[in-house]
Amino acid sequence: MGDSHAPHGSDDGLEALLEAEWTEVPGASAGAPPSKRARSSATCPPHPGFMNGMCIRCGALKQEQDSEERSLALRYMHASLEVSAAEAERLRAETSAALLTARRLLLVVDLDHTLVNSAQYAELNQEEGRLLEGTMERQRRESGAEGDGAKEEGPEEKGEEKEEQEEQGEEEEEQGEKGEEDEEPAFAPNTLRVLPDLLLWTKLRPGLLRFLQEAAEIFDLAVYTMGDRRYADAIAGIIDPDGRLFCGRVVSAADSTARGAKDLDVVLGLERCVLILDDTVGVWPRHAPNLLVVPRYIFFPSCARKFQTGKSWLERRRDEPGEGFLLDTALPILKKVHAMFFAGVERGQETAAVDRDVRQCLAVVRRRVLAGCVVLVSGLDLRGPRKAYVALTKLAKEMGAEVASEPGDGVTHVISPRHTHKAQWAVKMGRHLVTPGWLEACALGWTRADESRFLLGSGAREETAEPPAGLVDQTEDVKRALQAAGGGGGQ
Repeated sequence: MGDSHAPHGSDDGLEALLEAEWTEVPGASAGAPPSKRARSSATCPPHPGFMNGMCIRCGALKQEQDSEERSLALRYMHASLEVSAAEAERLRAETSAALLTARRLLLVVDLDHTLVNSAQYAELNQEEGRLLEGTMERQRRESGAEGDGAKEEGPEEKGEEKEEQEEQGEEEEEQGEKGEEDEEPAFAPNTLRVLPDLLLWTKLRPGLLRFLQEAAEIFDLAVYTMGDRRYADAIAGIIDPDGRLFCGRVVSAADSTARGAKDLDVVLGLERCVLILDDTVGVWPRHAPNLLVVPRYIFFPSCARKFQTGKSWLERRRDEPGEGFLLDTALPILKKVHAMFFAGVERGQETAAVDRDVRQCLAVVRRRVLAGCVVLVSGLDLRGPRKAYVALTKLAKEMGAEVASEPGDGVTHVISPRHTHKAQWAVKMGRHLVTPGWLEACALGWTRADESRFLLGSGAREETAEPPAGLVDQTEDVKRALQAAGGGGGQ
C-alpha cells in the first residue's frame, strides 16, 4: 500500500501503523499482512487516522467534522496518510519503547552540507567539470566498477588514507597555494557521484558510509532534508541502496509541517530519545537542545559562493583532513551520549529509564568543550537587532565557560571583533585575544579550537571551507541554507 514516490521501505512504517489497528483473522498466519486481517474491534470515532479518505481502523469515509480535528500528515509514509494527535502520541511512545528495549536511540540526519554536498551541472565552469570528470574516471578505474556502484573504503584502507592525507596536508601547508592547480586532487576515494536524472553532481562527505554503518549499530536512522522528494530519494538510494538503514524514514521539505523549518513532530519518536545531526541551527527552532551541530561540508565552489565563505574543497583539490568530521568527531560524540543515556541501566530494564534524556546528555558533553575557560566579550553592540553579545555569551556558557563582565585575574580569553580597551588589556596581560569566530569554531568542532588561527588583527586565521554556521545570526544563514538545499533546488 506504499506510495509510489517512496521506494526506500516506506511500507515498513506504514505496515507497523496499520498493524496496531487490525487483529488476526481466525486461521491466518501470524505474519499475515493487514490485507488478510480483520478490522480491530476498537471503537470509532474517534478515528485514529485516514488514508485515501478512509479510516485506517474502521474503513469509514472521512466526514467534514473529522477535518476539524487536529491531525498530522505523514506523507513520507504515504501521500494521503494523516493521523490524529492522539494516534501520533501513541506512535511516538510505542516507537520509543521499542527503541529503549533494544538499547537504541533515534538519530535524525540532514543531507545537504551535513552528509553530502550537491551542485547543479549549470553551476560548474568548464575547468571544474573537467576536474570532476577526471576524478570520476579515476574512481571507476580504481574501484573496477562501472557507474555509481563503487563502495567507500573499509576501516583498514581508511587508516592508510588518513596517514596519507595528513602527510599531504603538511606538504600543502608548506607549499601554500602556489602551483595548486597542477597538483593531483586528493579527494576521499569513491565518494563522488553523478545524478544525471537530476542534473547534479554529489560528493559524499569523507567517512560517510562507514559512519552510517557504525551509527546504525546503536541508533535507528532517519533522514530529514529541506530538499524535495526526488532529491531525498535519490540521495537515500546512494547512501542506503537496500533501504536497511533508513527503513523508509526519509522526510523531505514537502513532508514538514512548517515551511522553511524542521520539526520532530513528523519523525514519531519521543524528543528525549532523539538526536539530530545538522549543519543549520536555525531550521530547528524547537529542537536546538537535541542538535549536534556540524561544520558545513562545502565541496563545490557554487556552494562556497552561496554561503560567502572561503575556498571549497574542490578548489583546494583536497578533502576534509583525517578520516573526516563524521568519523573523527561526530561518531565519538554520538557513542558517548548513547553510553551516558544507558549508563547504569540493567539489561531488560531499559523501558524503566523514564528519567533519561538525550538533551541532558548532549548538554553535558557540550559543557566540557570550554570547561575551565573564563571569557570576556568586548566590542559588540548589546542593543543591536542581532544581539550578538547575548548570543555569544550564551554560546560560551553552553560550552562550559564562565563569562566575565570586566577584566580580572581569572580571565583566560578576550573575544572581540576589533581593538578595544579590553582587547588592549588582554595583550598587556598576555591573555588570549581572539575574534568571535573562535567561539563558533569551538562549537562546531566540539573541542577548544587553536587560538592562533583566530588572533585579532594578525591575519593568522586559516582560510577554511566551512562558513559560519549561523550560531550567532541565524536568519540569513537559514535563508541561504534553504536556497542551497537539494543541490540548489531547495525552497
